[in-house]
Amino acid sequence: MSGFASVTVIVPFHNAMKDLDACLQSLNLDQTESTVRILLVDDGSSDGSSRIAAEWQSRFPNQISLQATKHEGPGAARNLALASVQTEYLTFVDSDDRLAPGAIDSLMRVAAEFGADVVVGKLVTAPVPVTKIWDEVFEGGDRRLDSLNEARALIHSAGACGKLFRTEFVKRSGAQFAPTGLFEDIQFTVPLMLQASIIGISSQLTYLYTSSSVHESRMNARFTRPAHFFDLLNALEKISECSAQLHSHPDLLASFVFRAVQGALPQAAGSLGKRELSRWFAEISALLRQFDIVDGLEHTRWDYVYRLPLLAAYANDFDAYRKPASAIEQVDISESGIYLKFRSEHTGLSALPRELARTNYYSAHLLKAKQIKDGRLRLRIRVGIPGIPGALLRRTSIQLVKSRLLKRVGSPASPRRCGADFVVFELNFKRPISKTVERRSTLRVGLASCSESQLFRTLRPTDKFLATGNEILPLANDGKTIQLKLETGERNLVG
Repeated sequence: MSGFASVTVIVPFHNAMKDLDACLQSLNLDQTESTVRILLVDDGSSDGSSRIAAEWQSRFPNQISLQATKHEGPGAARNLALASVQTEYLTFVDSDDRLAPGAIDSLMRVAAEFGADVVVGKLVTAPVPVTKIWDEVFEGGDRRLDSLNEARALIHSAGACGKLFRTEFVKRSGAQFAPTGLFEDIQFTVPLMLQASIIGISSQLTYLYTSSSVHESRMNARFTRPAHFFDLLNALEKISECSAQLHSHPDLLASFVFRAVQGALPQAAGSLGKRELSRWFAEISALLRQFDIVDGLEHTRWDYVYRLPLLAAYANDFDAYRKPASAIEQVDISESGIYLKFRSEHTGLSALPRELARTNYYSAHLLKAKQIKDGRLRLRIRVGIPGIPGALLRRTSIQLVKSRLLKRVGSPASPRRCGADFVVFELNFKRPISKTVERRSTLRVGLASCSESQLFRTLRPTDKFLATGNEILPLANDGKTIQLKLETGERNLVG
């Protein structure tokens, strides 16, 4: 032992026979430098995982304790364990996850160096990696945060796992998990992150969050039943009440609440009955209106599949939420972005600042490239704005931005046909291209309003694109080929 302070690792489990042994092996009890205690909580298991836990306790009787309780969920199991913690620090591991090698020591080292109330470690998902909005926080190495404002995206790391907490800080705050339902972590972790005087960042890989296609664990299920939407609502209301009492970082809390709600709104529309949906929506609307909308939208998505339901909820417009297209009068395009103009009868939406109804998120896909007479090109291009009916794009035109070699390749094209959420344009080049286009020349696509003469310049999107593909066009006169690449901003859409 090197003299590190002591830490308790709390591991709740329910019917985790397939995962528990591997989880406990990852704790490396005989290799860590820290003084580690393991608190296993059997949440009413009936599959044999209790036997595995008992075997581990018999192997490490001085380090592992085992408690048992009736099945209520991981929140109640963690609360039971919290009352028994006597070490200086504590952390959590779910039974279907793993700790990375050296994780406990790296967390404890950062806690000791900075005197942190909370230490946040780097978490990855397996077997499929998932990019998280706060990942960039770990790029600068181990460091100290004196305020969550120094890494604002970290507020969205709301899980208790992969973090180290000072026990005295947790008990003084009175933090508890929601005893039942999903999203039990939120009302524990978020208030502690907001209250912490010092937050430590451990850049070392700490936690492996695993998802299994073979079985579905209660620990990682989300929105599989209608009740889960109300679990989220209750959790968000709890942390809102807590923050109001503490007067801490209302702007960060707004960002967390809006992002959490934005992910739930599209799913709820297809999962809840009309009466349940109406009640849930009304309560969500009341919750959102407690916050400043500009603060709330800081980390939300720009595409309208998610943005429009969120705006409708803030405006308490249930009709616009259920039928988003009915609230849109037209799509306006200018050099500063793409905007939705709402119908006047939707007064709450219409009253919102225009900037809140902006998106730079659209997709373009080259469907066909054909050489026509005189060596000119004809391109057929499909363009869509996710969530926006194709009929609303009829007043939009498309034009190719000049490439490095071509100053003017085509006139603006009007829609040839429209689909449910896209329009198809056909654009003819003005002159032959065989002598003016090199291999790998790049053509950029831009949108323009039909009422404006100037081309809407290359968009600068803020989110991921939808469509990719490529088209190789043979040139009849010299037998060479070129590859056409359609770009938006700095991202290739086709090519």
